[in-house]
Amino acid sequence: MSFTWRWFDLLIVVGAVVIGFAVWFIPNFEADPEIQELYAKQRDIRERREAREAEAARIAKEREELGLVFIPPPEEVDKPAPQTGP
Repeated sequence: MSFTWRWFDLLIVVGAVVIGFAVWFIPNFEADPEIQELYAKQRDIRERREAREAEAARIAKEREELGLVFIPPPEEVDKPAPQTGP
């Protein structure tokens, strides 16, 4: 019995046709309005995050270039002294 590539080639072609039909009939979920709305929200969130990170990087670079050091104010400066005795 001699081996030929004819059956192997036919198997590849039939497999490709089956996969092609399967892919062709998969519904387009991205056309759904709910999913488009979700994608729009995700893009908006990503754009805001990138803008916030860029602003933080700009401020950090500016502070580094100017040599500024931010020291936060102490908490509760006007706290009264504790009362001792009656």
